[in-house]
Amino acid sequence: MFSHPIDDDIVLRLFEPHHAEALFVLSDRNREHLRPWLPWIENTHEVSDSRGYILAMRRGYGAGTDLAIGIWFKGELVGAIGLHRIDETNQSAEIGYWLSADAQGNGIVTRSCRAVLDYAFGDRALNRVTIRVDPRNAPSRAIPERLRFTEEGTLRQIQAHDDHFIDLVIYSMLASEWETQS
Repeated sequence: MFSHPIDDDIVLRLFEPHHAEALFVLSDRNREHLRPWLPWIENTHEVSDSRGYILAMRRGYGAGTDLAIGIWFKGELVGAIGLHRIDETNQSAEIGYWLSADAQGNGIVTRSCRAVLDYAFGDRALNRVTIRVDPRNAPSRAIPERLRFTEEGTLRQIQAHDDHFIDLVIYSMLASEWETQS
């Protein structure tokens, strides 16, 4: 199993099928917290939905297009982070993340993003990584801003959510910019 300790408290692990129950329980427990920001929560009703997600992401991992990682804090699964839409031709990808309500405020996602960015720009030799965030989600927007991503603009009505479409702010980081921070 892939496991990457970030520090004494945080470990990133590639999701494996046996994590499906823990992932579902965490998602279900945080349903109201995640609902305003993550449309996929409405399609997660049972453990098999989380297992299906993990299996799809593992296929993407095998194809080199996705990396879905669980975030463990002090031994407990508290969220997820991923490197998605990995495009080798254009050397680009997108980071997505979420964290349980009770784990927020500990710098967990910021530290996890740093590790994923080191992997993206180092091991994967990507040139560009983006993060897309609902403009109303201040805690989530704080991550790319804290990591000195460039805010490129707003993608208007880009994501279906409930009975309407929402905007997403897009942030980017280039390999050359990350190198100057490391």
